[in-house]
Amino acid sequence: MFPDTPPFTFNVSFSCADPKTRSYTNPDSHWFNVFFGYYEIDALAKDWKRPFGYESNSSTVKIDEVLRLGKSDWNYFSNYMYGVPESHILPLNGPDPDTTYTIEKVKIGSKVWDKIVINHITVVSAFMNYWRSYFPYNNNIFSPIVRAVYGKPYHYFAPFGNLENFFPVKVTAIIYMSQVKMKDPYFKNKEIYKTYMMGGTINEHYSNKGEAERQFNQEFLEAQNQSIIRFLQNDFKG
Repeated sequence: MFPDTPPFTFNVSFSCADPKTRSYTNPDSHWFNVFFGYYEIDALAKDWKRPFGYESNSSTVKIDEVLRLGKSDWNYFSNYMYGVPESHILPLNGPDPDTTYTIEKVKIGSKVWDKIVINHITVVSAFMNYWRSYFPYNNNIFSPIVRAVYGKPYHYFAPFGNLENFFPVKVTAIIYMSQVKMKDPYFKNKEIYKTYMMGGTINEHYSNKGEAERQFNQEFLEAQNQSIIRFLQNDFKG
């Protein structure tokens, strides 16, 4: 996904559906294929010359890197690890022609953030249709652990027999992003660029079910937005 960049370190903290509900793989849920959380990307300054996700002026968002990171997270760090075959992922790794986004600089507390709203990002889902007699792969030794964390596959039979296994899902994301250049003891006090990204998402499959679901999803995304703002105002220490 990043053949044109030097190596970088990716750190993530996230929440998703309660695994007991199996809502992460339930296409009838607003938690289907949805995450809320935090990225921290560390890039050695001597190799990168700029922060991850930013142009060389360290101020202008490099949106293609942001989109590729999101697709990497859903398609590989999450759903491939869950047990989705890579053959269902590869066609979705490229840019989406209908993706739209807005970027604005906002001040929260004493820090300026880039607020990014992205619509229509197409990613793979971990949906498995038992009507089609499918069970998850173990793509690696971590797949059973990931399924335990996210929730086991939701048991779908008819009337959802028309849904394909691992069908693509469009998501909408709201992200607050910033960066800083610093010396980091983890990198033996070498200079790094540290990019912070806090974000929430909704799945558009749920929104498309009807007006009530669309309105609920908008309120769900706004609740995530307000939670991020409160964190940045009161608790962020970067």
